[in-house]
Amino acid sequence: MVNPDYVLKRRFEGPNTPDHPEAGIINKTWFDKISNSHNSHEYVSREKYLKTHPEMFNTPDPNKKSKFTALDDVGQTECCYSNGLTDDGKVDETLEVSVVKAIADSLYKFIVENPDKKYFMFGRQDNSGAMCYCKRCVEKRKRYGGEAGTMIIMLNAVIELVEERLKKEGISSDFILVTFAYQSTLNAPVDENLQPIDKLIIPKERLHIRYAPLSANYSYGYTDMRQKEDVRKSFIGWTNLTKNIMLWDYPVNYIDKYYFAPAYLYLSENMKFYNKIGMSYVMYEEAYGGTQGYHIEMDSYVISKLFWNPDLDVYKLMREYMDGYYSIAAQEVYDFKCKMLDFYKVNFAEKGLMIGPCDPWCDFLFPENYPLEVLTDCVDILDKGLNKIEKSDLSVSEKFILDRRVKTVLLTPLRMICRNDEYYFGDKKSVYYKRFEALLIELGFSIPWTPHQIMEKSVPNYKILIDKNDEASVKAAEYLNEWIKNKSGAELQVVNQFEVYPTYAEKVISIGGNDFAKEFFKRTDFAKYNVFVRSCGSGIFLAGKDLISACDVLVNNLKDNPSMDVKNRFMSLKSEFIDVIEYVK
Repeated sequence: MVNPDYVLKRRFEGPNTPDHPEAGIINKTWFDKISNSHNSHEYVSREKYLKTHPEMFNTPDPNKKSKFTALDDVGQTECCYSNGLTDDGKVDETLEVSVVKAIADSLYKFIVENPDKKYFMFGRQDNSGAMCYCKRCVEKRKRYGGEAGTMIIMLNAVIELVEERLKKEGISSDFILVTFAYQSTLNAPVDENLQPIDKLIIPKERLHIRYAPLSANYSYGYTDMRQKEDVRKSFIGWTNLTKNIMLWDYPVNYIDKYYFAPAYLYLSENMKFYNKIGMSYVMYEEAYGGTQGYHIEMDSYVISKLFWNPDLDVYKLMREYMDGYYSIAAQEVYDFKCKMLDFYKVNFAEKGLMIGPCDPWCDFLFPENYPLEVLTDCVDILDKGLNKIEKSDLSVSEKFILDRRVKTVLLTPLRMICRNDEYYFGDKKSVYYKRFEALLIELGFSIPWTPHQIMEKSVPNYKILIDKNDEASVKAAEYLNEWIKNKSGAELQVVNQFEVYPTYAEKVISIGGNDFAKEFFKRTDFAKYNVFVRSCGSGIFLAGKDLISACDVLVNNLKDNPSMDVKNRFMSLKSEFIDVIEYVK
C-alpha cells in the first residue's frame, strides 16, 4: 500500500508506512533506517567481523559439502546465536567481541540516534538452510525443536545489555525488540502440551514475536482444525509463551500475482482470534508488483474495517467497496468474487487441498483443480459488466475509468486459463490466451510467463540435478545427457544438489529422490510410481522406481503413461523440454 492519502483514510501505520506530513502521517513507531525484515547483517557486520572473528558466524553442516560457505556467500552467512552466551543464557564477559555484544551495540546505537522510534526489528536472513552447526547450536535445536529457542535466549541477553547501558547513561526509552517466528524459527519452543520447555526461552517483556507462517495452508484460518498441525500448534504455543505476538500474514500468491486469493473465507474468524489473544500488530503482505492487481485497495478497505470491528460481515464490506469503486458494474464484480469464493470453499477447503503463497507445486496452481467452465463463466460474468458500462449514459471519461477497473479484475480468470492454456486447449493459443496478452498491453501491465514462452535466454546454465552418491540417479543423468548430446550436439552440466545450492527449480532437470525435488513434491509418494515425471514452471522433475524409464518418458516425446498421476500435464512438459534442447544447440 503506497498511496499516502489512502493510508491516511484507512488509518494504517506500519514498518513501511511512508511519511506524508501534509496529510498528517509521520511514521513514529518503527525504526526504518534499515530493513524491517531480514537484517541480521545490519547488526553483525560481515565486513567488520567475518575475517577477524569467523566464530561469530555459522559453522557449515558437516554432512553437506556445499561449495558455498559463510566466507564467500552472503546468502549463506548467518550468525552463531550461541556465540557470546554462557549455558545459562547470560553474557559471557570473558569475550571482548561476540555476537550478543555486537547486536547489543547496534541496537543501542539505533535507539539513541532515533529516540522517537519504538519498534526495532531483528531478523535472521531469509535462508533457513544457513543454520549454525557448532556443537552448542545443534544441541539447542534438538532441545527446543528449532532455532526459535536459541534466538530468544540470545535476544533476551541483548535486551539486558541494552537496558543496563541505557540506565547507566541516564537514557529513557520504551524500545521494543521484534524478531521473527519464521522458517527455522517458526516452531515455538514448547513441549508436547504446548507449554514452555524451560524458563530460558520465555521472551522478555520487551521482546515481541512476529509470527510469519509462510508454510501455512491458506485454504483455512489459523484456528481451523484442518489447518496444518505444525502451524496451528505453533501459533498456540507462542501464545502460551508470551502475550506479545505480532503477525506477518500471507493471503497472497507470490508465484502468480494474478491468481485469485481466497483469504476472505477466513478473514473474520482470524481477526476474532487475533482480538481474543490481544495481538498487538498485524501485517498482510501483498505479492511483489501486486499493485497491478485489482484487489489491493479492496483488501485494504475490508481489512482496515475488520481491524476496528472483527464482527463486521466481510461480504457486506466487500460489496460496500465495490459499489463505490465499480459503480454500475459492481454487481458483476461481486458475482465473480462470490463465485470464486464459493468454488474455493467447496473444491479446496472441503477437499483438503493446499494453497501455499510460495509453493509453485501446490494444489492452488494445478489446472486439474480448476474446471474450465468455472473460469470461462467468470470471464462471461465480467464481460456483462463491461457491456453494461459500454451501453451506459456515462461520460467518455467515466466509461474509460470504469472499463479499466473491470478489465483489471478480468485479468484474474483470464490468467488462470492462459497459464494452463495447453492443458485446456492443446498447442495452439486459445482466444483467452490471446485476450490476456492483449489486455496486459492495453492496461500497461507487465507480462508474466506463459506456457508458450517458458524458456528465456536468461537461463544458459540449465543443469541436470542429482543426489550425492546416488548411483541410480547418476546413471539416469548420463543416459539422458547422452540423448541430449546426440540430439543437439551440446552437453548439459550434471551436478549433485549440494554443488548448486542454493538454486531454483526453473534451472534444473531434477532426477531422483533428492532433497531438492522432495521439497517440491513433499505430498507425493514417489515410491508408488514406477515412473514419475512432472513439469513445474520451466523445471522438469523425474522420480520413481526406474529412473532410466523416467528419462525414456521424456525422450519418447512424452507419450501417455499409465503410471502418471495426471496425463495431460505432459502437454506443457513436451514443449518445455524441446525448448531446452533447442536452446542448448
